[in-house]
Amino acid sequence: MTAPDKIGLYGGSFDPIHQGHLTTARAVMQHFSLNTLYLLPNATPPHKQALRLPYATRVQMIKAALADALDPRLQLSFLEQDSSVRHYTIETLARFSAEHPHTTPFFIMGMDSLLTLDTWREPQRLIEYAHIVVLPRPHYELSSLKPEIAAYVLPFLADKELLHTIPENTRTQAQKLWEQAQHSLDAKAAVESGHQYHLLSVQQCPPFDISSTQLRALLAQDEAHLSVQQVQTLQHALSPQVYALIKSKGLYR
Repeated sequence: MTAPDKIGLYGGSFDPIHQGHLTTARAVMQHFSLNTLYLLPNATPPHKQALRLPYATRVQMIKAALADALDPRLQLSFLEQDSSVRHYTIETLARFSAEHPHTTPFFIMGMDSLLTLDTWREPQRLIEYAHIVVLPRPHYELSSLKPEIAAYVLPFLADKELLHTIPENTRTQAQKLWEQAQHSLDAKAAVESGHQYHLLSVQQCPPFDISSTQLRALLAQDEAHLSVQQVQTLQHALSPQVYALIKSKGLYR
């Protein structure tokens, strides 16, 4: 029997998609030998009140970025395209698992998201449906993990050496909470899944030097008023077709 396909799921608003997203995607694909990685734009992210651009426009930008990337392993997923509902990761992963039962999913999030996982819907159940890949983020460290999050993350850490970066008090509280949770069906399903939390280092996944927020601030200005360095920043951060699309449509202006 052949091994099941290893599939990455990289969610986000992609407002706009930039080279940092693609660089990260390639790093994750290489590290875990993924067969495919799906970019998963969210039509209505629960944690964001409003996005600058509608879902269809963000999808158009992603298609332009993928055309420039020329990597058939990078694909676009429409699992979260319905703008009439809020899309929660646990529901998306459950649906993907049901539709692709013979794959091994890897869900990608940032360390900033991991540290606020207690604000997500049923966060303790994410591990039931996928390996969780956590990307490094400047100024966000595993040592800041809250005990209530640590309770359902630490038992599934792929690299047990990272436990030493967690304060002893947090580990003790997390252990007690985990022992209480082991009597629940959720905890049993998580253990039986065999999935783990994989925390990538800066060396394994170097951070990109600009964010979507910073790009939107630059794109909101008339290009004629930008400095040469600012224009070069946009050209470096955005793929050629994405940048051309934004300029032709006057997006973010």
